[in-house]
Amino acid sequence: MVDQYPIQFDEAPPLGTTIRYYRGRLLKLVAITPYTRVDGRESAVLTWETPKGRRCTSGLRCKAVRWPDGAI
Repeated sequence: MVDQYPIQFDEAPPLGTTIRYYRGRLLKLVAITPYTRVDGRESAVLTWETPKGRRCTSGLRCKAVRWPDGAI
């Protein structure tokens, strides 16, 4: 079975971490923004950058990233 969460961390990884995402796209972690969830637990919003300079965000555990313009 394929893992449903291509981005899956227990805590924020170090800046510079590189992952392979959808269709082999490389994403490099460039920023971490602390975030307090509605239930009061601490989390983080991760900002990723492609080799071409496009940025997207994700949580610590998610099925997809969010692109500013909604495109992949």
